[in-house]
Amino acid sequence: MQWQDLPANYDRYAVRHEVHGRNSVVIEIPPQLAERCLTVRTVNPNGQASEAADMCLNG
Repeated sequence: MQWQDLPANYDRYAVRHEVHGRNSVVIEIPPQLAERCLTVRTVNPNGQASEAADMCLNG
């Protein structure tokens, strides 16, 4: 899971977050952006990955 299209000064939020199995993770939402979008992709233990899916949060 990773935030998309962040400005250069948002490097702190540009880190890719891995979530394994049925675990969950809480990530910080980049402040002061009108629209924030995430790219999410699942990867099986054998290395096969799904197509990336994008989702945007407004506000």
